Order: sequence, then C-alpha cells, then structure tokens
Amino acid sequence: MNECDVTKAVQILKDSLVYRSCKTITPSDTDDLEYEGKPIAITTAGTIKVLTSFGDIATFTVALNEVIPVIVRRVFHTGTSATGICILR
Repeated sequence: MNECDVTKAVQILKDSLVYRSCKTITPSDTDDLEYEGKPIAITTAGTIKVLTSFGDIATFTVALNEVIPVIVRRVFHTGTSATGICILR
C-alpha cells in the first residue's frame, strides 16, 4: 500500500468513527428514520425499541448519555421510554 492509499484509508476510518452532528428524532411505530444506517445516542435512561437495518426488532435498556452501536432503521414509539434520542451523523 502506498502513502496515498494509507492516507485515504485513515480518512475513511476517521469519517466512520467521528460524527459531526446529532439530529433529534421522534420515535414512530410506522415511519423509518430519515438517515438509516447511523447509530443513535440517548440522553436519558430508559428502554428503546428499534428495528435494525437487517430487519430485526430489539429492545435495549440504556443508561444516561449512551450510544447504541447498532445501525437502526426505526425507533419505535411503543416500547421506548427513553427520551432525548438523536441520530449521529
């Protein structure tokens, strides 16, 4: 791998690990997220029910200011008690 390839690889890795904004989302039992494929952060403790990008439904118990490292398609209103949910992008 030459120096240009290494530089490009490092930039791709940085872009995949660093998020530049956090958009608040409203849980919905019918609507998918506008930005599917990004992890979500939760600012209050509780439960969060999600539909993953692979179509699995999962419920997580989350702590204050936790990031769920699962790529989600939807955050369900029913089954979600945590608030302050945002998508990292």
